[in-house]
Amino acid sequence: MHTKHDKKMPDKTIDFLHLFQKVTKMITSTLDVEKVLDVIVQKVPEVLGVDAATIRLLDPSGERLLLVASCGLSKEYLNRGPIDAEKSVTKALAGTPVAIHDALSYPHIQHPALVLEHIDPDQQKFPVLFWH
Repeated sequence: MHTKHDKKMPDKTIDFLHLFQKVTKMITSTLDVEKVLDVIVQKVPEVLGVDAATIRLLDPSGERLLLVASCGLSKEYLNRGPIDAEKSVTKALAGTPVAIHDALSYPHIQHPALVLEHIDPDQQKFPVLFWH
């Protein structure tokens, strides 16, 4: 008798689970938050098949997103200016995960000219995820 558990998991799922396992081990073995965030931002592009990633956290005022970790992006792009928190962040903080599948078509994207200039044309449809 075969069950749904007999099916082979897709490689991306396995990669994600390995990343999750690595991050979980790191969180339980270190108090160095920067190290954990760096591992996440280094590994997520591999799992998602993209060239770059950033992690931004809400500042104490709740109005801006501060860069805390990045991988694969130029300093000029990373220093492009403040990123204001907006509706997607508010929804995420209320407990609703938000996935924007094509950030460039999202009406609230900030600094779109710099995004177009610094992101590989093959990677310009990129996801943005917000969660709490």
